[in-house]
Amino acid sequence: MSLTETSGIARRYFALNAFDGALIGLGAIFGFYISGMYDYRVVLLTIMAIAVGSAISGFSGAFISEKLEQEARVKRLEEAILTNLKDSIHYQASLTSSIIVSIINGVSSLISIFSVSAPYVICIYLSLSEVVGILSSITAFFAVLTILGYFFGRELKIRTISVVSRILLVGIVAIVIYFLIELVFRL
Repeated sequence: MSLTETSGIARRYFALNAFDGALIGLGAIFGFYISGMYDYRVVLLTIMAIAVGSAISGFSGAFISEKLEQEARVKRLEEAILTNLKDSIHYQASLTSSIIVSIINGVSSLISIFSVSAPYVICIYLSLSEVVGILSSITAFFAVLTILGYFFGRELKIRTISVVSRILLVGIVAIVIYFLIELVFRL
């Protein structure tokens, strides 16, 4: 796999898993808010566990799928040229590519989860209002989605305002669902 192909795949994985991480982070924050859990230590440790779990999932899922894809690609190349490539630069490049893409996939969700949840965690730590915390996390959530929408639009060479609008719409729908859950459980 060429460097260009690897970087394109890595950018897409980063954006997709960062999007997942933002939604996971906000979902966790709403869960704390709805449940009335405002203990700083519990909130922080739970967010850390969620972020690490998501990073491990992102890394391992991408590594398994990319490594299998690369192995199949190398095997097709071996069959075409009738040569074993196990010790070749092609094989090493495919393995390196799988590792790079996997690390990016895992780290992107971790960054998004922390970016979205940090304002809430800080507000809890400083004993500020939980409402200020949730509104701060919602603001961070929309900032992350806007950046990702811009990134997607630029990457795909589509009007960025169109992509940002669609991604923000998904974010709004998610927040409406979270508030509906709150209404149901607060009754």
